[in-house]
Amino acid sequence: MPDDYSDEAIVDVVPDGAPGEVPQDHDDIGEVDEIGPTFDLSIFIEPRGILCQFHCEGRSLEWSVPKTVVRRAHKAMSIDHVFDLLGAGPIVGYQLREAATNDPEFLMVPRAVNALTDRVTKALRQVQKALKTEAAHAEESPGS
Repeated sequence: MPDDYSDEAIVDVVPDGAPGEVPQDHDDIGEVDEIGPTFDLSIFIEPRGILCQFHCEGRSLEWSVPKTVVRRAHKAMSIDHVFDLLGAGPIVGYQLREAATNDPEFLMVPRAVNALTDRVTKALRQVQKALKTEAAHAEESPGS
């Protein structure tokens, strides 16, 4: 699927990319600490809908979304592609670490993809808020 949102050359978008340089495999990224905080996302296609499981900083959230009918397959996006989109860069400071699905080729309409990315962003903000609240409470009552 072409990137209609950017006129930048791929070399300018990919970190540490240079003309003629061969991209490294994801296995060569190194320590998790180098990429910052992470989250995990699982998307399972079930008979009654799409089940999403989110894990970050020791917290878990689960939600489901209804399946939608794909009428224009050329505009739809596979779950594998959704994971690529979510893993392309940090979302509010968190990087996708582990992605799992039972149907990588399942197509989602653009509206559903947008709703999913919005829900993941909201979940990450909830985690950030909870961590800040915990840190503030820890500062208020040091070693009572």
